[in-house]
Amino acid sequence: MSRRIRVVQFVSGLAVGEYNGGGEMFAIRLAQALDPQRFDVAVCAMWAYDSRIERDWQRTLVEQGVPTYFGTHYRAKFRLDFEMAFATSYRLFRKLRPDILNTHTE
Repeated sequence: MSRRIRVVQFVSGLAVGEYNGGGEMFAIRLAQALDPQRFDVAVCAMWAYDSRIERDWQRTLVEQGVPTYFGTHYRAKFRLDFEMAFATSYRLFRKLRPDILNTHTE
């Protein structure tokens, strides 16, 4: 049997309905729907909002065997956050070495 295809779903965040919306929900549902026998899926969120809904989605995904990662904590006025989130995400992509990087954010 060949190895599973590594897929990383990249989103703005997991605070669906609070800070994030349709693209993030699509990525979550796709991560849940991919066959774990064929795909090794992870979800990487650029921002951690530390909200209840985000923690709920993270727990749900991890319980379903989908690891989740965050770039950095979101602070609306701190401009270096973007660079920190990008750098952390880039290092994660280099570590995970996905076959498919599926982005759902600008």
